[in-house]
Amino acid sequence: MNKPADIAKSAPERWAIWERFRPVQENAEDWQTYCSFRGEASDTLSKRTRFLSLAQLVRRVAAAGIQGAVAECGCFTGHSTHVIARTMTLCGIASPLHVFDSFEGLSAPTNADMITSDRHTNPSAVNTILRTTEKMFASDLSTTMANLSEHKFIVFNPGWIPESFAGMEDEHYAFVHIDVDLYEPTRDCLDFFYPRLNRGGVIQIDDYNFMDWPGSQKAVDEFLAREKPSFFFELPLGGAFMVK
Repeated sequence: MNKPADIAKSAPERWAIWERFRPVQENAEDWQTYCSFRGEASDTLSKRTRFLSLAQLVRRVAAAGIQGAVAECGCFTGHSTHVIARTMTLCGIASPLHVFDSFEGLSAPTNADMITSDRHTNPSAVNTILRTTEKMFASDLSTTMANLSEHKFIVFNPGWIPESFAGMEDEHYAFVHIDVDLYEPTRDCLDFFYPRLNRGGVIQIDDYNFMDWPGSQKAVDEFLAREKPSFFFELPLGGAFMVK
């Protein structure tokens, strides 16, 4: 009997037989949302899993009647933002969507962000990029705003985390999406938003379990060691979410 890894290598077309799954049928709202982003967007098996889960979680928060604002930390060109915003509209969520991003790329990494596992495909190459390229994932604010112009309830908060959170201390949240890749901003996002998350609210962390971003996992694991959300789940192809 072949091992799963052997099957994946010999028959990549069997990684996912999309017609078997309702969420990725042509008439499925979440799939239509994923495909309707107007900016440039990548498409991978992991991204489909994470973004369709993102839409589903927003739906569940709406169905449960969890009150509060919605926030996203790290939006790049806006694909995930579009998924959140369109799902909010479809579900009748009238709250603002606050978007926090430097629009200058990643902040400077720390030692916690350096890849040490020899199981990573090319740790030295990624570490070199991290050390020398702070413009990774930079997106022009005007371009991102244009990509998301149909969603009039998005409030853009350009600047570095956590300084860009200034003035938001009295807000409470129903859903938060964190996609900032690195240790320090992930830590700072969790420290700021979790105390302001209403009971039953959800935080999804996009970069958890990615070998490219060990700092994100370290920040989340440290957070979970001192806080006890009611539920925490790791997505099998990257990402995780917690329910307060």
